[in-house]
Amino acid sequence: MHEPSLPSTSVSNDGFEWRPATFSDCLIEIEHVQSVISECCYFRGQRLSNRLLDSTFARKMKERRGVKDINRYPIEHQSSIALQHELGNDLLNTLYSVPILSSFLSEDAPPFIVGGHPIDMLFEYHIHVQQNPKNPNLIEFTTLGTNFLDFSLNWKIGLFFANRNRLQADEGAIFVVHQKNLGPVFHSGGTPFQEVILRLRNTMAQNPLQEYPGLPRLPWPNAQFNNALDPKPKRQEAIYVAQMDFRKDLELSWKELYAHTKKQTYLKIVIPKHTVDEVKDFLISQNLTEDFLFPKTEFDEIKLS
Repeated sequence: MHEPSLPSTSVSNDGFEWRPATFSDCLIEIEHVQSVISECCYFRGQRLSNRLLDSTFARKMKERRGVKDINRYPIEHQSSIALQHELGNDLLNTLYSVPILSSFLSEDAPPFIVGGHPIDMLFEYHIHVQQNPKNPNLIEFTTLGTNFLDFSLNWKIGLFFANRNRLQADEGAIFVVHQKNLGPVFHSGGTPFQEVILRLRNTMAQNPLQEYPGLPRLPWPNAQFNNALDPKPKRQEAIYVAQMDFRKDLELSWKELYAHTKKQTYLKIVIPKHTVDEVKDFLISQNLTEDFLFPKTEFDEIKLS
């Protein structure tokens, strides 16, 4: 397990959570973690440190079942194969209920070719929903969100999201994810996200009494759109992680992965209370503002006929 550089930084019993004493100490510890890992990291900021690493879709499914989104399912439900398949089917039903997504998920759907390269349209659609949840043309899908969670290659952007709309009395958090320790099995790589979903569907149909592989996936197709109409993903240096087992938030899934591999996948650095203004001043000095990261686009207001 990684160790903090400052003696004043407290560490949780399991070693996954660090609590620096000040915001300045947070900056020191983030830089320290990067230097120790010295490989590719992903960063996610959350304005509430106690909020689980759940996708919007996972939170909506909890809501349907009377579970508060800040709570985990009971232990016995976390190991329930029936619940895993039930939630997996909820995802499939949501995707197949949207006509355009259903066409992408057809077994015999021809590849969508741009510039000679096949484009993973389901992946592109998910990104668009993540970045444009108020797009009136996507109302069918945005009510339940997606099973993607946004991360960034830039820790300062993670810090922006940890501070965005945060109240002075709230602790924020930055999650630092060690990409290499996610393991090659859990990367889609060149595998289209359509294929990931089709495999999920077929696995549940063929093995209804067995768990399907539910660790988070890193969908990152070899060829992607360069959407000039929506600069947000590029400005946010966005990376997306797909939650596949909705019984368990990503922290829980990654702790289980650590139990098997003994390789630490993530670290949570808590941003102290009463530091909102201090963090905001730092971000402004880095030119990271709402206007820069969330420029207005036509998707915010135009409804196509």
